[in-house]
This record gives sequence, structure tokens and C-alpha cells, in this order.
Amino acid sequence: MAATNALHDRLEGWQSYPANAGIAIAPPHAENPLTAGLIQANTKIFSDTIDLRIIDFAKDGSSASTRTLYKSAQEVEALLFKDATENPRIRIILRPLRITDALMRKLLTFYKVDSHFLNVLFSFGIAPHLSESGSSNISSRCTRDGSRSLSYQLRYCEENFRSKIQPYSPRQTGIYHRHAAGHDFDLFIILNPLDESLLETQLLDLSKSKETAAELCQHPYRLHLLPFALYIDNWRWYFRHLGAGFEKQNDRIMTVGLDTTAAVALNFDRVRELRNLRDETFSMQGYCKSAIEILKTLDGIPANGLDDEWLIAPFMNRLEGYKESLSILASRVSNSIDLVSKRTMP
Repeated sequence: MAATNALHDRLEGWQSYPANAGIAIAPPHAENPLTAGLIQANTKIFSDTIDLRIIDFAKDGSSASTRTLYKSAQEVEALLFKDATENPRIRIILRPLRITDALMRKLLTFYKVDSHFLNVLFSFGIAPHLSESGSSNISSRCTRDGSRSLSYQLRYCEENFRSKIQPYSPRQTGIYHRHAAGHDFDLFIILNPLDESLLETQLLDLSKSKETAAELCQHPYRLHLLPFALYIDNWRWYFRHLGAGFEKQNDRIMTVGLDTTAAVALNFDRVRELRNLRDETFSMQGYCKSAIEILKTLDGIPANGLDDEWLIAPFMNRLEGYKESLSILASRVSNSIDLVSKRTMP
């Protein structure tokens, strides 16, 4: 009973967001669309302990001394919940899944985080599904003064260094960015289920360079290209893994007489493995599509500072090439499935 009451209180707190943050979204009578997802995800994505990393870039372009992990709510609140005049130039909040849901609600409420970010946040409580692979949950909303709230999730595959059979695992990074034009303040909230992820490590390295810090303070939208630079380039090795898996399955098909008893016995396993491979290929096609959608949105933001060596085009071209390669692989896998099914099924 106590556990049920606690869950009810937590859900009630989330259902009141963003009204309690002074953000108008839907009419009061409208049903909260996140209710079902909250019930499933609320108990999964947050922690009973706090392990939050915060990086601040000072207004003069140097990196401040807050590249540390915070272990208590009191420490976090003392740093974050201050008057706006004390804000740094850029604040990056990392590992926000390593905090309690109560502290997360306080954080989102204090900074008046756009409610569309909840779609990204609660996606981390549910395993990625093939039917959602093409969605980035992207939202970009601009106000009259030039301020903007941008949120999305980037899906990709990353080597897990655990399994030789399945050496790659699906991953996702969620990003919220609030650009406050009139206050010279940019807030980033970065979701990643892994501690010391590649992105976190890169951000820590960048924060140690005064020259890089000054550049990012002048062009904060450039931070959005970091996950693409870190993760997208590695996709080609996963694609090679998929291609090698197909060639192995295809060789097995070609070395067995399709009209023999042995072929009929192998049929179910072969078709199942090929269909699983095709599903992986479809998922990656969706990942490419959603990543391209993010880049197009970034490209359409005025004065985004994405020029010189910080260009979107190279990532866009690479992703388009990946999509084409995956389309060819998916077609070949489908042809093999049809061959096995038609020749060996009674």
C-alpha cells in the first residue's frame, strides 16, 4: 500500500507539469498524454541516489570550476537554483537520470523546461522498439525575442565490448537546449544511460580548453554536432557487422540443396535469423532517418554558428550514404528470405 501511494504521489507530481512551471500547453481539461508512459517508466529511469555532473562555462568564455559530480540534493540545489543573474554563459547538466524523480521535477520546473522534452525523457524508461526507430521526438520552438527550446533524441548503435555474438547494442542520447536570447544563457540537459559516455568525456575535455570554451560560448549550437561526430562515424563498422552476418547466412543457404530434407529442417531457423537481421537493418534505416531530421532542424535555425569547420553537410552526406547502403542490404536479405521460404515450405 505504501509503495502504491508513493507511486501515486510521484505520478501526480509529473501530471501537474508543466502547469506548475508556468508553461501553457493544453487546455486544463485535456488528458495528459504521458500518463500511460509515466506509469511504466517512472519507476525505471530515475535513481534513489544522486550522481549528477554539471559543467559551467563562465560568461568571459573560460570554463568554471564546476566540472564535478554532485552526490546530494542539497549540493545540486545550492548550485542550480539561483537567481538568473548568477547564471554562467553555458550550463551543461549531465547524468540527469542519476537523480531522484523529485529533484528532476524541481530542475525542470525551475528552468521552465519545455514540456516536449518529457517525450524524450520518458523514452529512456522503455526499450527502443522497431516501430519507433524513425522518430527523434524532435521539437524546436522559438519565441518572439529569439529564444528557443530544442529537444530530441539521437539513436545509434555502439560497440558493447561484452558479446562476440552481439557486439553492438542500441543506444540513445537525449538532448534539451534552451537558448535564452535576452539573458545570454544557454542550458543543456543531456541524457545518456551510460556513465562516462564518449559524449561526457568529450565535453569534459572541451571544458578544459579556454580557447574552445570561448568559441562554444559564442556559438553554443555547435555543441549539437558533438554526438554526431562521436557516434555516427562508428556506424560503418556496425554496418559491416550486419553485412558479414548476411553473407554468413547466405552462404549456408547456398550450400544446402533447397529441395532436400535437410533444407526443410533448417528452414525455420534460417528464415528467423534472416528476419532478425532484416529487422536490425530496418532499425538502422530509421536511426539514419531520424538523425537526418535532427540535422535539418539544426540547419534551419537562424544564426546557428554552424559554419567553417562546424558544418552539417558532411554528416548529412554520410547519413544519406548509410541509408542507401542499408536499403541495398535490406533488399538482399528480403530476397534470401523469399528464396528459402518459397523453395522449402510445403
